[in-house]
Amino acid sequence: RMGGICGGGDDRALDALTRYAEKVGLAFQIVDDCLDHTSSDEELGKRTQKDAGRGKLTYPSLMSDDNDESAMSGVARARNLAINLIAEARETIKLFESAGRRFDLLAEYILERKA
Repeated sequence: RMGGICGGGDDRALDALTRYAEKVGLAFQIVDDCLDHTSSDEELGKRTQKDAGRGKLTYPSLMSDDNDESAMSGVARARNLAINLIAEARETIKLFESAGRRFDLLAEYILERKA
């Protein structure tokens, strides 16, 4: 948003940047939590399972439903939420057309990252 303000963005652009940032930020945290559940310390380059070990809520644990008969795990549910958030974020920046390409690439990277 600050970049938009410095760049002279109008209210519509600032609102789009704010919605994009909120969705991308939350998706980043969800993906980070999923990677923490599914990756090794070596793959991530940091100790994994710290939050779960401390009893902190993570998106996969929050979205886990032991009573659900489907095969979808908390990690899969959390990942689906991240995918939906990124799709919504990408939609908000369409008004920037080609000038928003870097925002689009950043959103795409968040889902693809492995570490």
